[in-house]
Amino acid sequence: MRALRGWVPFGVAALVIVGIPLGIALGIHWYQASGATMTYVQPEAVRLPKAGQDPRTLSVEFTWSGGGYCFGEFQAQVSETATSVVVGPVIDRQFHHGGACAGVGTVYDRASVGVTLRTPLGTRSPIRRSDGAFLPIFGPGDFLVPGGADRAAIQRFGGLNDSPPLGLRKSTVVTNLGDLADLTNALNVQPPYRQGEFYCPMDDGSYFLVDLHYPAGFAERLRVDATGCGAIYLNGASTPVAATAQARDGGELSALLDGLLGA
Repeated sequence: MRALRGWVPFGVAALVIVGIPLGIALGIHWYQASGATMTYVQPEAVRLPKAGQDPRTLSVEFTWSGGGYCFGEFQAQVSETATSVVVGPVIDRQFHHGGACAGVGTVYDRASVGVTLRTPLGTRSPIRRSDGAFLPIFGPGDFLVPGGADRAAIQRFGGLNDSPPLGLRKSTVVTNLGDLADLTNALNVQPPYRQGEFYCPMDDGSYFLVDLHYPAGFAERLRVDATGCGAIYLNGASTPVAATAQARDGGELSALLDGLLGA
């Protein structure tokens, strides 16, 4: 009995040492879980790491128009095979406790979350789990669209004052790799669309429709307004992500598209 009483202080100390931190951790988890909203966002692309970064890292990108977000708010779900990296829905966990978060990573209305693979992506294909679609692969220097397209279908539509109004005027398919590189490079230097009020030239409604096709089987569609602000819309979005009128080169993108059309 005396020996048992001798162990009592140690038992109490152990309960204090283990129990208090465990209680705090459980309390924090309950506090966060009780004030959290969890939703799922479909992945739309992956981005390769920059030179010098861990080659196993990969950024999963998705449309995000909600303004700022918190570090750690998103969580990527991936599984790996010898031939593919399957990307599941991105978990968006927003906590209602605490202050607001700064606007992080919302250029071109996109957000991203990093993940570390077991081995570098290499020649494996990134595939979206929900529908089996191949995801675009952005290089470190790609911004608006990925490089490496092997075909582009370009159409030019007239303005409201043309006959017929907004009708198709010209179309072409570009397969020359040099021309395709020039086109994707020109798209990738267009600045993000600036919010707020700013001056734009007169807009007659004319525009280009550009479909970039990639060897992996995915495609990117862009609408580029030929006049006005030169707004650029990506994949059918109703709000622009970039604008040629805000670029230092002005109308060079429109001139390049007209040149590829033989205008």
